[in-house]
Amino acid sequence: TLGAAIRQHPKFGPCAMNKLLTYALGRGFAHEERCLIDSVRQVAEAGSYEPTAVIEAIVTPPIFPVRGDESLVEAME
Repeated sequence: TLGAAIRQHPKFGPCAMNKLLTYALGRGFAHEERCLIDSVRQVAEAGSYEPTAVIEAIVTPPIFPVRGDESLVEAME
């Protein structure tokens, strides 16, 4: 089926992960965040880009919980 063919395409997992990460952060990526993206990609790839693996990879880095919450940023300093 078309759905199976799309899921099996080698670029689907990384593309979906990038879109979800952009949505989760509420913005695009800065060049300086390449290491974050690579880290998320490695975790998601290790989980075969299963939805739960992608979501876990996105929400566990330190940048996600402090998105837009200045009080959390100040508390970490």
